[in-house]
Amino acid sequence: IIVFGLLKVYQDENFGQCELVAVPSEGGDLKSIPAGRWDLCYRIEWRRDGSGFYMIGTRFGESLSIHRDQVYYISWPQGRSHRVTNEGNRHQVSSLGVTNDGAVFAVPFERSSQIWVMNPNGDSRSAVQITSGLADGRAGIAALSDGRVAYIARSAEGLYVWSMNQDGSGQRQLTIDPPFIEELRSGGDGRYLVFSAQQGRFQHLFRIDSDGTNMQQVTYGETQEVDSGISNDGKWIAFGSSKYSGGKAEWSLWKKSIDGGDPVPWNRNDCASPYFSPDDKYISCVRFPTANPDDILIFSSEDLNLLASFKSLPHSVLNFGAKWTPDGRSVVYRVREGVEVSNLWLQPIDGRPPKRLTDFADGRIYHFEYSLDGQRLFVARGQSVQDALLIRNEP
Repeated sequence: IIVFGLLKVYQDENFGQCELVAVPSEGGDLKSIPAGRWDLCYRIEWRRDGSGFYMIGTRFGESLSIHRDQVYYISWPQGRSHRVTNEGNRHQVSSLGVTNDGAVFAVPFERSSQIWVMNPNGDSRSAVQITSGLADGRAGIAALSDGRVAYIARSAEGLYVWSMNQDGSGQRQLTIDPPFIEELRSGGDGRYLVFSAQQGRFQHLFRIDSDGTNMQQVTYGETQEVDSGISNDGKWIAFGSSKYSGGKAEWSLWKKSIDGGDPVPWNRNDCASPYFSPDDKYISCVRFPTANPDDILIFSSEDLNLLASFKSLPHSVLNFGAKWTPDGRSVVYRVREGVEVSNLWLQPIDGRPPKRLTDFADGRIYHFEYSLDGQRLFVARGQSVQDALLIRNEP
């Protein structure tokens, strides 16, 4: 018997579903395995006695949770399933194996992340670690008007908004729902925080007051919104939105009053991850798709005219865009400089060559944010943890 995952992609929808099926090794009809619904199915390994198989996968609805990419056991032919791993890590999707004596091994994939504060000139000698969690700031850091810093951190089985003083003291959880959020943003006035969270099948933007109260949904519909930027006068939210049509993703850029109302389309379908400049006159964004030689764009927030475009450095990481420096003269983005090393680089918007901002010799940078007064730079950084895991006496 050969078992594999069959991915079903639904027309005009932005999600798929994996179905486990079996087929005789000599050929024949596919047989569905009644093992429940799955978002993702990866490597499969049979038990040596043929009584069942192990799989790295994600149950339906858990792709945006810490239960993504777990090891499961599925009995054959009954299809009864249970999760084998429970240490809170994802697992390398191709790392699964079964030994002759029935032990299961896999390689957890964990990116540790702590927040550091440093001088805005990027000198690593000034960097001081101010948090000690495993996932602090990896999904977003945002400066607040009272000098505090908001960030996303793991608590139990979710990712929530927390805040702290600039030295790491006074850490306090601000949200308890939704249970999994990402891409935290704040504006120049620091009154509100905006983040992305799952709402049914779709991901939308939400707004809370800076103390964690008064949560309001910002975007709606059968679209996906993840990245956003708040104007520095605190009046507007800019965001990218995607929608599947005819099996193809369509991208668009919008702005919306932070106080509500209908979104206003910005007629650009080539741009994602927008950020307002400090004076709100310009928008930085990254071209989508990024195959174009110039993948960092600067355009006017008034008439949308393209003012400048730049080619990012090799091995750049632009998944949440290019942020402005406090003086508005450059945008900053991440560049990988080795397997476990990344630094921040400056791209002056006057066209001068890019230059390195931070000078870390190790560790990956996942997110960063300047304080509102421009006197500090907060960096979420850490490294991958990939220790092999051996599990005996399963199922």
